[in-house]
Amino acid sequence: MTDRFTDWDFARRTLIVIALGAAALLLWRLSYVAVLIFAAVLVGVLISAAGRRLAGWTGLRYTWAVVIAALGTIGLLGLFIWLVWGQLYQQIAAVLGALPDTIDAVAGTLGMPIELDPGKMVDQLAPDLIDPGMVGNVARYGINAFSSVIELLLVIGAGVFFALDPALYRRGTLLLFPAAQRAGVGKAMDSIAHALSGWFVGQLIVMVAIGAMSFAAYSLIGLPSATALAVIAGVLNFVPMLGPFLAGAIAVLTAVPVGLETILWTLAAAIAIQEIESLVLVPRVQQWTVQVPAVVVIFSLAVFGTLFGVIGVLLAVPLALTVLVAVQELWLKDTLGEQVEVAGA
Repeated sequence: MTDRFTDWDFARRTLIVIALGAAALLLWRLSYVAVLIFAAVLVGVLISAAGRRLAGWTGLRYTWAVVIAALGTIGLLGLFIWLVWGQLYQQIAAVLGALPDTIDAVAGTLGMPIELDPGKMVDQLAPDLIDPGMVGNVARYGINAFSSVIELLLVIGAGVFFALDPALYRRGTLLLFPAAQRAGVGKAMDSIAHALSGWFVGQLIVMVAIGAMSFAAYSLIGLPSATALAVIAGVLNFVPMLGPFLAGAIAVLTAVPVGLETILWTLAAAIAIQEIESLVLVPRVQQWTVQVPAVVVIFSLAVFGTLFGVIGVLLAVPLALTVLVAVQELWLKDTLGEQVEVAGA
């Protein structure tokens, strides 16, 4: 009897280990989907927070406030995409048109004559343009772009549904845990939502400040489309590390047709704005919102960018913040009994 029980106990434990391994493998295979779900939850948290504030200010029902917040979010996102696409298209065309004069100016400044032979350049590029591999790459990029648009619409749509009834999905998530652990998990979920909302408010403040500084600097320099460049700089600041660099690159690209002196002034302005952001603006804002250590930001970019690509870079900080708050609530406080200050509390 004892032997049979021991054999069954061993077999049961073996099956549990196999099931856990299979679940881990399935989770890894579906990790990208999990990141999309997290993105939808993040959108839901932010729209829900905006809806609550709007309902408090206007007296609207929460549902209508969420719908208005969602439509506003979609409209702002569409405006940003239109601005970036239009600005890049115009500036690339302008840069290509002014390229010979710009090269002559740079060559004259450096005292190094540079000769361009357009016919020779076309002859060199023609084989690449008609290469079947090039056509395949273009088709693949087009498919990837279409997939990205579908994923974006999926995330926004799911996020709106999360925001319309967050309590429903919160209760459903808690049912996945044992009854004894639901209170702690629920508190951790609330802390994560609060931290993410605070982080986003801080991001909005920084983005608006960066946009205002960019508009002032680029207007003084005399760059064309200073307003569009300011909006692009503010929104791209949402992407840590890489966003300010891309915004500066677009501004410098805009300055190329104007002249070398404008290019240098634009480059100096972009660098100065980034320094003000990192040394003054972000530390001040994080003092009363959510402070994410710089080391955490850097390593989260490396880890999540490697695992999930572009979407991992976009969500690196909120993912890291979610993990940080979960560890503080569920491990340090509930398990170890430590008295720690939870991020964003």
